[in-house]
Amino acid sequence: MTEIKPKLLLVDDEKDLCKVAAWDFEDAGYEVTQAHSGTEAFTLLQKNKYDFLISDIKMPKGDGVELLRSVYEHQIPLKGVFLMTGYADYPEKSLRDLGMTDLFQKPIDIDEVIEILDKLK
Repeated sequence: MTEIKPKLLLVDDEKDLCKVAAWDFEDAGYEVTQAHSGTEAFTLLQKNKYDFLISDIKMPKGDGVELLRSVYEHQIPLKGVFLMTGYADYPEKSLRDLGMTDLFQKPIDIDEVIEILDKLK
């Protein structure tokens, strides 16, 4: 019997970083779709079902906070929504109020994120 892999939407405008992180998540047993803007990610979320969303915050063409707000407003069901940032200027409580599960500082520790995702499967 084939195990169903959890589906992860990974969003970062830094394409090389996104690709490398996707490989790590795939090696850990996740089916990963990459998007490179909040706008692209929201289109994918409307057309497909994902278990998890991991998104950078600062991106052109729709940032991660706008994406989080759209997920919240459209009540898109996800087991976990994670945001990544290289900046410390985001009020974590207001992001949690919009449904964010956790906030990671860049560079993220992929093993730590996988451990958290595995607990939420």
